[in-house]
Amino acid sequence: MPGVRVERNHLTLLAQSDEGFRNLVKLSSAGFLKGLQRGKPSVDMGLLAEHADGIVALTGCLASRFASRLGEDRIDEARAHIDDLINIFGPEDVYVEVQKNGIALQDKVNEHAVRIAREVGRPLVATGDVHYLRREDYHHHAALLCVQTKSTLAEPKMSFDTNEFFLKSNEEMATDFAEWPEALAMTLEIAERCNTTIALDQQLIPRYPTPAGEGEAAYLRLLVEEGLRKRYGDPPPPPPSSG
Repeated sequence: MPGVRVERNHLTLLAQSDEGFRNLVKLSSAGFLKGLQRGKPSVDMGLLAEHADGIVALTGCLASRFASRLGEDRIDEARAHIDDLINIFGPEDVYVEVQKNGIALQDKVNEHAVRIAREVGRPLVATGDVHYLRREDYHHHAALLCVQTKSTLAEPKMSFDTNEFFLKSNEEMATDFAEWPEALAMTLEIAERCNTTIALDQQLIPRYPTPAGEGEAAYLRLLVEEGLRKRYGDPPPPPPSSG
């Protein structure tokens, strides 16, 4: 319905097998074909449930449904959401994300997240929300945000509150998550679980069954020629002279 606000949230999904990778591809395609809203693709919980096999789910950053509910003190809704994730992906394939970015809201979310993780028996995992490579790239990123939002550095429409969204080193992450060292160790467990093979030396175009069993290229040419005659007459006029 016009005027109805569509809620969009982030969710971290990782392929732990070739089947999981194929399901991520299907979810990405479905997001564009079925869930395109104002130019942005999205999927709902129903689509996630249809393509959940082989996927590890992390609860997400501050823009996730889980974290946003915690930030708004809607604890019961956050707990219900993680229960939904566990039902969809399985109790062994859901991890509770914690981040350190210098934002007070994140600290509040972390506090609730740690408690809920213990209640549901799922481990914490430390992640970093990376938007630029090095700390000194903060100002370059600010300029790019202004380009994206058609604004200026003097009056930006979008900006980051802290300079903590760069790719941190092992030592920096260890310092940030000294309170929960198990959350850092869990990143290695998840990485070892992810064993997906992506072929990079070939075109992974799906096979298309043609009506009479002819070659795909020949059938495509046939369709093009039929469309040409339909639009320009039979026989179609010759192309204009280049002279």
